[in-house]
Amino acid sequence: FEDRDQVPVRIYALAKDLKLDSKDLVTLCNKIGITGKGSALASLEDDEVARVKKYLAGGAGNAAGASSG
Repeated sequence: FEDRDQVPVRIYALAKDLKLDSKDLVTLCNKIGITGKGSALASLEDDEVARVKKYLAGGAGNAAGASSG
């Protein structure tokens, strides 16, 4: 059987969603332990996307001078 629910997300696409620069997102991935993502064309699995979003929502990302608006 095929599991079509888990479609890998390209880093550049996720970066666009999160309003981040794709290079910043690549750096972030490496920082939080998601390795092997050397470029914006690399793809992230669902659980990796969740880790990125959780990190950003968890306040750790907010120290980087997130501007509201």
